[in-house]
Order: sequence, then C-alpha cells, then structure tokens
Amino acid sequence: MFRKSDDTSRVRVAVMSLTAEAQFLEVRIRHLREEIAEVDTQLDALGESLRGLLGSARSNADPGSGTGGPPGI
Repeated sequence: MFRKSDDTSRVRVAVMSLTAEAQFLEVRIRHLREEIAEVDTQLDALGESLRGLLGSARSNADPGSGTGGPPGI
C-alpha cells in the first residue's frame, strides 16, 4: 500500500513539474515571436528606406547614359 501511494505522489510531482515547464516554454515562445515580429518590422522599414534611396539614386542619374552612373562616364 505504501508503494502505490509513493508511485502516485511521484507521478503527481512529475506532472506538476512538466506542467510548470510547459507554461514557462509557452511564455518564452510568445516572447520570441514578439521579438521576431519586431525584427521583421525593422527589416521592412530598412527595405523601404533602401528602396527609397535606390529610387532617388536612379532619378539623379543621367537618363541618357544608360549606366546609372555620373554623367559622362
């Protein structure tokens, strides 16, 4: 009788421990997803800035040269 009770309490402790660990991991996953979303937003903004710079550089280039470089080169 003591043996069964001991096994039951060990199982109960293991289940509680695994439940706590699962909750911790869920919170960590949520934080990582938020951080990934933030990095994604920053990358989008950086991409927009680079596209703007590229468009600006193209509009400043000599349209007749075909090289996209400074005029006369």
